[in-house]
Amino acid sequence: MTRAEKALVTGLAVQTAIAGAAVFLEWTGSCGNCRSGAVSPAAVGFIGYGALLAAAFRHGPSSAVFSGVLVALGVHAGLVLDLLQAGIRCWPCLAAAGVSVVLVVLAA
Repeated sequence: MTRAEKALVTGLAVQTAIAGAAVFLEWTGSCGNCRSGAVSPAAVGFIGYGALLAAAFRHGPSSAVFSGVLVALGVHAGLVLDLLQAGIRCWPCLAAAGVSVVLVVLAA
């Protein structure tokens, strides 16, 4: 595995950890900005990034992993726009969006 591929896998691990922390904050009610609706964006992110991380470990960074990283960037962009429009500052969400940008750069 090349250095760039290792960096991508490390970034996916960081992103999975951020999503896991957001799930914890959401479920414990520790974050006043977290919404509890029918579908938890943090839980979906945790599952999605966990799947990308597992795929990267199993098969190495592949076009499927790169595609997942690009889709995730789009999702993060939409969520950040929603947060900014609502005037909400959710640091785990903003951090995840930042890491998502880094992942796209590494994937490129």
